[in-house]
Amino acid sequence: KILMVQSGASRGLFLREEDGAFQAVARGTMSPAPAASLEQRALGDLLDVARSVVNFVIRARETVVLSNACEDGMFREDPYIQKAKERSLLCLPVMLQGEVKGILYLENNLVADAFTAERLETLEILSGQAAVALENAALYARLEEKVKERTRELEATLTRVQDLKDSQDHDYFLTSILIKPLNEVRVDSDVLIVDALTRQKKQFQHRSGLEEIGGDLSIARSLQLDSGRCTVFLNADAMGNSLQGASGALEL
Repeated sequence: KILMVQSGASRGLFLREEDGAFQAVARGTMSPAPAASLEQRALGDLLDVARSVVNFVIRARETVVLSNACEDGMFREDPYIQKAKERSLLCLPVMLQGEVKGILYLENNLVADAFTAERLETLEILSGQAAVALENAALYARLEEKVKERTRELEATLTRVQDLKDSQDHDYFLTSILIKPLNEVRVDSDVLIVDALTRQKKQFQHRSGLEEIGGDLSIARSLQLDSGRCTVFLNADAMGNSLQGASGALEL
């Protein structure tokens, strides 16, 4: 709206370069009241601009000012100019770091010579500021998208880690079920008391609750042999990659 008010235009567009192509990102009108809106449309899809003028400005990097576009100048045969009977037309390249990063396109089909030299100087300053603001907005949008992408990747990684942990805990649980019947003392004797103390247990969370696995393995059993009754015992360390320990038998 500021650009149109300062220039005396009746309508206008601002196009921004994105990945080598120009997109209309904002448009404004002065009738019935000053208004501006954002949009996202490719230059090739626009039917309400003189595309021959815009393409020339992009290639030549020069400002085009037409006092009576539909009657004079090299662009009078442009289909849109002839259809709309355009009079005053201004198309200004917005340069950033030596490249055309934006196009300011303004029209006034009510009067000729609407865009004077004094107004053009003001427009060059304002359009440059607008281009910097739009470029910063685009950078922020790309950064925000990068943050969202990294967040999605992190969430996916955490999900995979949790799946692996759940799978590992399930394996631990199955192993603990197999070990429990073995790791107990069952001695039937009137003269011998056997007890076991196991440590170094690994705790893990399973769907059934908090479980333990590993540590010392202590087994004691009473056996009746032909030669007599005996107690068999085994102590082992089951925390490593191997099973180390001692075993023996005590005959009563």
